[in-house]
Amino acid sequence: MASTSELPCYTLLSLPTDLEAPNEQQLKMDLEKGDTKTKINALKKVLHLILNGDKIPGLLMTIIRFVLPSQVNKSIQNSQKIV
Repeated sequence: MASTSELPCYTLLSLPTDLEAPNEQQLKMDLEKGDTKTKINALKKVLHLILNGDKIPGLLMTIIRFVLPSQVNKSIQNSQKIV
């Protein structure tokens, strides 16, 4: 029997209700071809999905290829505020 200090703890983050549920294909397109503001918004949605436990393995390489070398990465590093 596990004690209370060994039980897992979960936190769920909800997306605002005015947003439509993002799909992986739309997020991938926004990360590849969007402007800086679009990429930042798509990256925030990806982070929310990952924190809620959704599996989106197809976006990892897209983020590495299109977001890290872009102006978005420099903007995030300068502001130190992602979400």
